[in-house]
Amino acid sequence: MQTTLFAEYDTGPVRIGGEILDSWSYFQRRNSNSIATTEVNAFELGQAYLGFDMADIAGKGTVSTLTAGRFTQNVGSRRLIARNQFRNTIDASTDVA
Repeated sequence: MQTTLFAEYDTGPVRIGGEILDSWSYFQRRNSNSIATTEVNAFELGQAYLGFDMADIAGKGTVSTLTAGRFTQNVGSRRLIARNQFRNTIDASTDVA
């Protein structure tokens, strides 16, 4: 069973976001060899970040964003960089993008 709680507060140019994941497996013995941390990772901080929206300098209607902290990301067709969809644990990076 997996529970996810995501929240983001948008103040205009600054966004503060976070996500908590909680993955459990019921009816397993303590220290069992049949289940590992790749299936179960109880109460994990998946994301905690600050996002900054830069103003449109060139006047073309596009806004650049800068995100700093621990976050997940899907890029393009998700072939090279993608968030896990079918696992109970998450791969996140502490980065600036």
